[in-house]
Amino acid sequence: MKTESKIVERLACALTPEEFDTKSHDLAGLCQEVAAKKSDAQWKAKRAKEEIEELESRRQDIAQIVRNREEYRDVECVQRFDYVDHLVRTIRLDTGETVKTRAMELHEYQEEMDLHALVMSTAENAVPLRKSAKG
Repeated sequence: MKTESKIVERLACALTPEEFDTKSHDLAGLCQEVAAKKSDAQWKAKRAKEEIEELESRRQDIAQIVRNREEYRDVECVQRFDYVDHLVRTIRLDTGETVKTRAMELHEYQEEMDLHALVMSTAENAVPLRKSAKG
């Protein structure tokens, strides 16, 4: 019959000064590493949130285009000045459609009046053409 047997138990043991220094150094390193990981995770979460917001915005823009079956684009147009009716019409060059009509502004109408005065002044001061001697 056995009176004793060898076993292993996990028991508290006092650290030597060298062991304490090593464990303290390890603890400080782990604290720094945890802080860095948390900071990195926060930065990544913020970046992911920004990317998701950008994607959501693009998705909403495209959904509106699909829903309306149209989108706004830059289109070459011409402005036509109607000095009789005092209107300015904006006309698409690709379709010929009038997309906007507005009242002529005072300075635009004034330009036409100045041009008309110049033409009249030039006509009044014009030198008559001579008939050729052959004629």
